[in-house]
Amino acid sequence: MARRGTRDEDRKPGRDARKDGQLCNAVAEAVSMALGAECDDPGVSSLWVREVVPWPDTSRLLVILESPEGEDAAELEEKLVEWEGMIRSEVAAAIQRKKTPLLTYRVLPAGATKVEDD
Repeated sequence: MARRGTRDEDRKPGRDARKDGQLCNAVAEAVSMALGAECDDPGVSSLWVREVVPWPDTSRLLVILESPEGEDAAELEEKLVEWEGMIRSEVAAAIQRKKTPLLTYRVLPAGATKVEDD
């Protein structure tokens, strides 16, 4: 006998979207806290979390950050890689799930309106 809720057709679409949104909000808050409290690089700690979205699903999340005015977004994105382990461990502690989603970062220049695909 199969476990309940394991097949896609057993899932409620509205419930999944709500839970995905809750996860993304929790990750956004955890990333913000990690950058502000744990990171001693002034450029990286000044990044602002704009949004976190499933990329393509909740096993991998896209963290969209905005750089402060006058900072090079590409350079900050490179520096962010150095802090990736610390950020992911803070996220893991905050969301308390079996598996912590992989995080992908995009740093937008101050005032940018959309994410450009690579």
